[in-house]
Parts: sequence; C-alpha cells; structure tokens
Amino acid sequence: MTDIPSTQSLLLAVAIFLPLAACGGLYYLRRARWVIAGEQRVDASRFGRADLLIAGVLVLWFTLMVIQIFLGAPDALPTGAAKSGGVSGVSNDALYRTIAIHGLLVGGIAWSMQTRGKSVIEMFGLRRLPWRQIFKTGLIAYLAVWPLMKLITIFTIIALQEGAEKQAIVDYFFAAVRDHQWLAIGLTVFSAAIIAPISEEFVFRGYIYGVIKRYAGPLVGIIFTSALFAAVHFNALSLPSLFFFAI
Repeated sequence: MTDIPSTQSLLLAVAIFLPLAACGGLYYLRRARWVIAGEQRVDASRFGRADLLIAGVLVLWFTLMVIQIFLGAPDALPTGAAKSGGVSGVSNDALYRTIAIHGLLVGGIAWSMQTRGKSVIEMFGLRRLPWRQIFKTGLIAYLAVWPLMKLITIFTIIALQEGAEKQAIVDYFFAAVRDHQWLAIGLTVFSAAIIAPISEEFVFRGYIYGVIKRYAGPLVGIIFTSALFAAVHFNALSLPSLFFFAI
C-alpha cells in the first residue's frame, strides 16, 4: 500500500515540481510536433505484411495478459505477481523466466528481420546519431519528463486512495535488500533495470511502433504503443506516468 500524502505535502510537491513540469511540458509540445511531422529515426517504410502479422500476435498476447491480470488472474504474469508466495508472488524463478522471455522476444524479432534481409540497426535508426548524442538526448528527455511524472504519480495516489499500490517487484527488491539476499538483488537489478528497459525499447518503441507507423501513421503509433507499454506493467498507480513517459 502506498502512503497517501497530506494536503501540506501535496502543496509543497506541487510548488516544487510545477515550474519544472511546465518546462518539461514545453519540451514535449515541441516533441509532439516533431512526432506528427513524422521526423523520427525509426524507418517504417520497410516493414511488411510479415511484420504486421508478428506485431499483431505480440499485441494480442500483451492485451490478453493485461485483461487477465485486471480480471484477477495473476498467474498470467511471467513474473508471477500473485498475492501469495515470496513478496507479492515475485520470486527468483519468476525473474529467471522474465529474463528468458525478454531474450526470446528480442532474439526472435531480430532473427525474423535478419532472415528477411532487414537490418535492425538501420531500420531502428541506430546509426543516424552518435552514441554520445543518443545519451545526451535521452538524458534531456528524462530530465524533462521526470517532474511531470512525479506530479502525475502524486495525483494518481490521491485519486486511487486505498487502491494505490507499488509494483510487486519494487517491494521484492526492498525486501531483498533488507534481508541481504544478494542473488535476489542482482536478479532484480539485472531484470528490471537492464534487460527489461532494453527489451521494451526494442519491442515497443522499435518494432511494434515501427509497424503501426507504417500502416496507421506516427501519431496513432506512438499513442497506441505508449498505452500498451504502460498497461503491460500491470500497475494502476504507475500506468498514467508510464504512458506519459513512453510518449
């Protein structure tokens, strides 16, 4: 359960984050115009019907998992976020499965593209900017969105009241730190902080977004993939902020 901030804490947070959030909002308005104009690095022109089929299967799979979780079937989660066993049902075995699933997703998509003569690096625009520029752009985007995410999270907690809960893996990590379970700590960091972000960028921002951009346009692509990205984290508290972060 997430603690609901007091009115005084809420006003203080708003006073601190609102000016920063306004600056971040200006950045994202500029980014929105850039998106609508179609000036992104992902080259969607080479995605074909095979990619449409694969992306459709992935979207269907993710959607069914989301529906099952929100209908109360936690076993549908690869991380096993059930209400019993371990901390909120997350375990080392579940994290092993999650790492394997992420690897299979990325490897399967990359193999499928490579066998059809499509370069992942070229189609995802990874050669159009030097790595230093990519890091700089990513850092600026994160600093711009962070105050907005904080404000959104605070107001989401207020709206959800008793229903505001952290992601199960967060509780699992802090429990592992408290109990000095080094394997669990390492697996959680490796899975949630390294493997998952890379895989999610590859699958959602690279592949699924590229396919939707090819057949429905960039604006539909970024809204749909952002919504799906937020939903597959299976947490009502983080859903609004993750949606905004994904944009």
